[in-house]
Amino acid sequence: LLALLHGANGARLSIDDYIRSNGWRIAAHTTMWIITITFLVIGTMAIVTFNPDSFREVQAVAGS
Repeated sequence: LLALLHGANGARLSIDDYIRSNGWRIAAHTTMWIITITFLVIGTMAIVTFNPDSFREVQAVAGS
């Protein structure tokens, strides 16, 4: 979570430094935050729904 937000903050600063037009800056910020929130949701779902027992069963089947 913190690494993703750190990267998003760096992207935000780069957008502010290199895009001068207000319209393009708003579009870039909106796109960047939509992507960030999407990755936060996907990452949270992966961590919350991970079942180690299912992972061990798949490994046992694949190993035999």
